[in-house]
Amino acid sequence: MNELQPGTLVEKRYRIERKLGSGGFATVYAAHHEGLDRPAALKVLDIHSHAVDEAFLQRFHREAKIAAQLEHPNVVRVFDFGELDDGAPYIAMERLDGHDLEQEIKDNGAMTVDRMARLFLPVLDALAQAHGKGVVHKDLKPSNLFILHPGTDEERMVVLDFGIARIMDARTQYTQVGAFAGTPAYLAPEYIKDQTVTPSVDVYQMGLIIIEALIGRPVVSANSAVAYLMKHVQGEHDVPSELRASKLGALLLKAIAVEPNDRFPDAGGLRDALQAWVAARSTPKAVSTLRQSPPLGPQTAQQSMQPRRPAPAKRKSSAGTVILLIFVLGFFATLGLFMLVILASLVE
Repeated sequence: MNELQPGTLVEKRYRIERKLGSGGFATVYAAHHEGLDRPAALKVLDIHSHAVDEAFLQRFHREAKIAAQLEHPNVVRVFDFGELDDGAPYIAMERLDGHDLEQEIKDNGAMTVDRMARLFLPVLDALAQAHGKGVVHKDLKPSNLFILHPGTDEERMVVLDFGIARIMDARTQYTQVGAFAGTPAYLAPEYIKDQTVTPSVDVYQMGLIIIEALIGRPVVSANSAVAYLMKHVQGEHDVPSELRASKLGALLLKAIAVEPNDRFPDAGGLRDALQAWVAARSTPKAVSTLRQSPPLGPQTAQQSMQPRRPAPAKRKSSAGTVILLIFVLGFFATLGLFMLVILASLVE
């Protein structure tokens, strides 16, 4: 596939302005819809002409239509699709202002728990809506979560590339047997074993991403694709002990359980659990603590591994208080008895 040059008109509708970036399977261009006079982004899939046949194009059209039907504030809007002159498929979507979560973590490190909840709860709601329609993303990762207007009061996160993973799975039928689309650091164990795809796959990936956002580094890291796959299958997740020991950690560990049946069944389950955790901290004191909590970055994680000094024992003053009370009561009782004796003697 040849790179599109600025000024190129795609299918008499989209004027290419510049290249925005490229990844493992696609190149994204800033474009302008000539007829509607609005900005757009064109994602051109890296598909060689010999890998495109009628069956592939039918699958591409089907998945692109499904993606376009997902309407949620936290899902990027897809409004068109087609093929270039050389046969490469493209998807037209809204152009976004901001950067992806991968860049956010790279630039700013771990985020606070309150910001995590604010960004991720709506995304989980978007995924829950998709799961309710029978749609699984299957390739969730930080680079597929885009933060609009980062660092402002209007910031929100949207999901990119619904349907792309399933489209690219079709490509593997034309390349190598046993290959599959996905990012090694975020592949679910059941997908690695037998390419099972259910909403639980998205739950696993979102659990990994949320933890990564909180600690500022990937939960699974390795030197090779095979090593990545082995770690997922064996459940070797590098989660700081401080997070593991918390109630938030417990629900996130449930999300990344190796066995799908041990996880939340879909994104709605993870959303509800996270929302309940937020609600449990909604008292004024808890909210204040939440806002002041530092992110669980590497330094915090390292500190959590150090033995903690026992807290100084509180003075046991309760026993002394009881003794003093008994003494006072005894004194007044004796005084009262003495007064009665005096009064009796006066009467006589």
